[in-house]
Amino acid sequence: MIFSEQILFSLGAEVLQYEVNELIFSDGQRPNYYYQVSMGAVKLTKDRENGTETILSIFLSGECFAETFLFDNKAYPFNAVAMELYKIFRVPGERFVYFAKNTQESLLKLYCYNADKLSFY
Repeated sequence: MIFSEQILFSLGAEVLQYEVNELIFSDGQRPNYYYQVSMGAVKLTKDRENGTETILSIFLSGECFAETFLFDNKAYPFNAVAMELYKIFRVPGERFVYFAKNTQESLLKLYCYNADKLSFY
């Protein structure tokens, strides 16, 4: 788990539940939240002009996703979709960015997590 439940709740996290194939956020939407998987799996997808879907990445329990978009407020270039019954921690973006910028250990955790994700490509 990237950040403990205790830290997430201290930042104002709420726990949301999604059904299979339910959209968490969509391509073009601005980032407003930090997301961390509590239970289940989520996929990041890109819809193609021919009607097909490309899976860009899959995230499992304990992993966060799309967090880097909070730091420059660029729109998401993909969708996030629940792959199975899914519980997620959702933290208000401004609170998470403040926490990350002001807690050196948290920023280091994010860097290490992202470096680990990239080592699989």
